[in-house]
Amino acid sequence: MLVLLVVMGLLFMMSYFKFQTTLTTLIQNRLTVVGITISESIHSAVDLGLALREVRTADTLIDRAKLSDPGIESIEIYDPSGRILYSTQEGKANGTVPDDFLQVQKDADGRTWGLDMGNVFVSGVSLVNSFGQPIGGVVLTYSKEGFDAQVATLTFSLARDTLLILAGFALLAFIGIKLGFRDLTRDMDNIRASLQRHRSDEPKLLAVRAPRAAAKPTILQVADFDERLSIIQNNVSEARNELDELEHIAPSADRQK
Repeated sequence: MLVLLVVMGLLFMMSYFKFQTTLTTLIQNRLTVVGITISESIHSAVDLGLALREVRTADTLIDRAKLSDPGIESIEIYDPSGRILYSTQEGKANGTVPDDFLQVQKDADGRTWGLDMGNVFVSGVSLVNSFGQPIGGVVLTYSKEGFDAQVATLTFSLARDTLLILAGFALLAFIGIKLGFRDLTRDMDNIRASLQRHRSDEPKLLAVRAPRAAAKPTILQVADFDERLSIIQNNVSEARNELDELEHIAPSADRQK
């Protein structure tokens, strides 16, 4: 059971983290695809000579992209300084994106980058003109409520299956032990019953042996016995001598007659 518990615990942790990592990668890739689609559409307008702030279809473009996934909280398009030019959330236009976004975008090896902010996923795509110069970026914020719900569902399922497997194996192990060791169990029961009977009879044995403890020591009893045996032997010897004398006297008396 201990070995099985360790194995099931390792499988539980591996499955949990594998699912979490896979789901995170899936969401980031989905956001990256949406961001690249938006950036390609903006590039088409920029290549025509329009400035990023002059792309009038940008609002419609990001609103349509937001509807493609209910988990997307917001989509913003910003210039190189971080000022937000277009946003799906009212009141955020003309604001600024966090400095962390700009730093991660600057340190990114490619056009795409991502962040895990704890309660949201952040995915961004850098925007460049036809000369390869940066002109801003697109950033998508994705709520982790759905992500957390799926992870919680998986955790409950794994915990339930783990407990069921442990309970089933424990039942099988109990039945196997009871069947495989029933002879040994019977012998142990007999030994235990005998021991209990011996313990229950021990006071009686002590009570019977108690008077003997007050008797004379064994060596004195043997000495008395030797003394009495010696007296008996002497008496027997004297009796034999007298008998012999009588046997000698009897023939003499017959002859005299």
